[in-house]
Amino acid sequence: MASNFCDQIIVMYAGKIMEKASTMEFLSNCLHPYSQGLIRSTLDLDTMDVKLNPIPGSPPNPIYPPSGCRFH
Repeated sequence: MASNFCDQIIVMYAGKIMEKASTMEFLSNCLHPYSQGLIRSTLDLDTMDVKLNPIPGSPPNPIYPPSGCRFH
């Protein structure tokens, strides 16, 4: 859906930018594990497959975020 409206995609997690790419590059080859989880969790509206693929884990504490990547 984003490809219909956007030239670039920026993915944020816990207030930080995880990935920035052109829309086509992002949809064909996103690199960050959170971005990959977002792509896997989208529904295909052309099929009747409504099985959700959640992103595992829990969000970090925003007051005391972990050091390094906030997704891990």
